[in-house]
Amino acid sequence: MASALAAGVNPVDLARREMSFYADLFQKMTDSCFRKCVTRYHDGELQTGEGVCVDRCVFKYMGAVQRIGELLQEGQPMPAAGGAPSVQ
Repeated sequence: MASALAAGVNPVDLARREMSFYADLFQKMTDSCFRKCVTRYHDGELQTGEGVCVDRCVFKYMGAVQRIGELLQEGQPMPAAGGAPSVQ
């Protein structure tokens, strides 16, 4: 936050942007993993296979986001363009 103040950035605006980023990240991850892993809506709870799929999907998605963040902090170019990380 001290560097944000030195750069003339309002800390409240910075916090709002960060919250917006994380909310957007959560929404994209939820949509992507749910579409990939949940194909039937007959039960009120996830089946075992669906739960495992969601766990793996979230783990991979967050790993990709973390790696992208590391590359951006290092100033390296991104390996491939395409928006949000795709989950396989």
